[in-house]
Amino acid sequence: MNYPEGSHPNRKDNIHPQINLQVDNGKCFGCHSRSGRISTNYEGWSETLLTSDDVKNKSGYRKLMDGRIFEKAPSDVHHQAGMQCIDCHSSQEIMGDGNVYKHAAEAVKIQCSDCHLSESKPKTKNPLLNTVSIKDYNLRGYKHSMQSFVFTQKDSIPLVNTYHDAQGNGFLISKISKKEHPLNRSCKKDQVHQDVSCSMCHTAWAPTCIGCHTDYNPQYQNKDGSKGRWIEHVAEFGYLPPAIGVKKTNAKKEYIPVIPGMIMTLDQSKFSAETKDFKEKFVRWYAPNAAHTTTKEVRDCASCHTNPQALGFGRGTLTYVVEGKKARWDFQPYYANVPQDGLPHDAWIGFLQEVNPKKAYSSHSYLTPLDLKDQKKMLQVGACIQCHGKDQKFLKRMTDGEYPNMLQRKTKACVVNF
Repeated sequence: MNYPEGSHPNRKDNIHPQINLQVDNGKCFGCHSRSGRISTNYEGWSETLLTSDDVKNKSGYRKLMDGRIFEKAPSDVHHQAGMQCIDCHSSQEIMGDGNVYKHAAEAVKIQCSDCHLSESKPKTKNPLLNTVSIKDYNLRGYKHSMQSFVFTQKDSIPLVNTYHDAQGNGFLISKISKKEHPLNRSCKKDQVHQDVSCSMCHTAWAPTCIGCHTDYNPQYQNKDGSKGRWIEHVAEFGYLPPAIGVKKTNAKKEYIPVIPGMIMTLDQSKFSAETKDFKEKFVRWYAPNAAHTTTKEVRDCASCHTNPQALGFGRGTLTYVVEGKKARWDFQPYYANVPQDGLPHDAWIGFLQEVNPKKAYSSHSYLTPLDLKDQKKMLQVGACIQCHGKDQKFLKRMTDGEYPNMLQRKTKACVVNF
C-alpha cells in the first residue's frame, strides 16, 4: 500500500480514527516504519538518505509524512497475495497477553510453521478460546467449525480466521477482503540444515544501517528556549540478505537472520562541562530480525557459504586462493576499518577470528555470531562450492548428509585444507 506522504487514507484533521474491525496495514504503519521497518519492508520499501530534491520526478521512490525517502525493493510474498498484518498476528500479540517481555519480539506467537505445516493433517485440538477470540470469530461472521482452527505452537493461540476441511487442506481467510488463501505445506528441510530457521533461507532482504554517530550539541536552541540536544548522524542505509546469527536457548541451537542493530559511537564529551567522566562509547551489536520480506525462493548455497557479509565479516570480496597443495581464504573488506576496534565499519566479527565468550555481541543475551569452528565449517563447504556450485547432484549429496564421506573420497584436484 502506498498512501500519499505515508499517511492513512481515512485520516482527517481533528477526527479520531475509526474503531472497528477493519484494521488495515495503515494502522500499523506509524510505529512499524521505524527501527526494524517491518511495515515498509513488507510493502517493499527500503529507507535511504536521499532528499526530496534527489528524487524529484523520479519513479521508484516514496516520501513519508516525516520526510524520509524510501526506494522500491521486493515486497513480501504475503503482501503480494493481498494479506494484511492482522491476518497473521493475533490480539494477544498486538494488545499484549498480560506478560512483560524484555524484547517485543518475544511477545510474538505466530511462526512460519504454524500455517505451513509439515504433517499431512493437522493435529486435532480442543478449542480453548479467550473472550477476544470468540468475539472476533462471531463479529466477522465465520462459519467454519471452531474445531478446525490452526493453533500457534507457542502458547496455543487460536487463529480464528483459519480452518481445515475434511481432507485436511488448510485455508486462511483474509480478515478484510475475505479472500481465502491455501496454507501450503512447508518445505522439508534437508539433513544438514535442521537447525536453520525458516526465515534464514526465506528472507529476501533486510535493512542495514551502519555508522550511527550520536553526539551532544550544548548550543542547540530548542523551541522551548532551552539549549542542548543529542543529535544522531547516520552514515548509510541499505538493504541486503541478512547475516547469520546463532540463537542459543537452553540446549537448543538455531541459526537465525540478523542485521546491524547498533554499530554506534556515542560521544558524551560535551554532555557536561563539569563532569570529566563522560567519554566516547562504541558498541558493535547485531540484532535478530524478522524482516517481513519473505520469498518463496530460498537463498542459494553461495549466498551463505562464500558471502563474507552473511558470515558476519561485513561486505567485501572473499577469494579462495589455492597455492599448490594448500589453500587459504582472503578477504578484502568494502568498508575501511574503524579506529575503535580495528574492524570494518559494517562487520560483526573479525575475519576468521574466534568469538570472545565474555563479550556482548548483541543486546539479546542469547545471540552470538558464528564461532571460529562454524566459520571454518561454512567456508570449507564454500571451498567445494567454488567448483561444484552449479552441479545440482553434487549439492544434493552434500545436503543429504554425505559431505563427510565425500571429503574422504576427494580427488587430488580438490584442495579444501585451509
